[in-house]
Amino acid sequence: MVAKKLKKVPTDSKSISLLAVFSAMVVALEIFPIIGVTDLKIPGTLFTIDWTGIPIAFLFLGFGLVYSFISVLIMTISIMAHGNMTGAIFKLFAELFKIFGMALAWYITRNRKFSYQVKIPIYIFFALLFCTIGMFFVNIILLPILYLMTAELAFATSLLYIPWNAVQSIINVAGGFIIFRVIPIDLKLAFKIGEMDSESDDDKILELADDE
Repeated sequence: MVAKKLKKVPTDSKSISLLAVFSAMVVALEIFPIIGVTDLKIPGTLFTIDWTGIPIAFLFLGFGLVYSFISVLIMTISIMAHGNMTGAIFKLFAELFKIFGMALAWYITRNRKFSYQVKIPIYIFFALLFCTIGMFFVNIILLPILYLMTAELAFATSLLYIPWNAVQSIINVAGGFIIFRVIPIDLKLAFKIGEMDSESDDDKILELADDE
């Protein structure tokens, strides 16, 4: 069954090549941002809206937790190598919280026949919930340490960042689903791309192909 196969970590060359391609996209978006297009700085804050999490969300949808974790690790190392240690730490936590939220959404929807119109908002909700709450507490703890803010200023800044973390979560998850959905079925079969849900239309096609 496809649902069981999707729980295994893909080790074939095609899957690994896609991991490399999308991880390279993550690195490129972080190291070579296009200001005003792929990198939107929020005035008066340290916060930046970017597209980095979109390939990571796609890797989760297409290949599962392990590939998305690897991509986050590559992203973190690349940011650190670029000399932005503090940015790497905050980005690491933010992306991990989103992945954990998506993982919970998968667990809730995995055996239910939800359409994508229902499933996508569920994924967005949990990614948003995990990221906003998680980063609220991470910011309270780390802002005084890394940016020498007072506890009061760190708390106020953490509150200020809540809506922006929500917006970033929506962009990441929606963008990941868009990439997943526009890939033709034949390419999904060729590269073994399959959302972790045995009830989706794409997975039914994959299951038929496996049974032939």
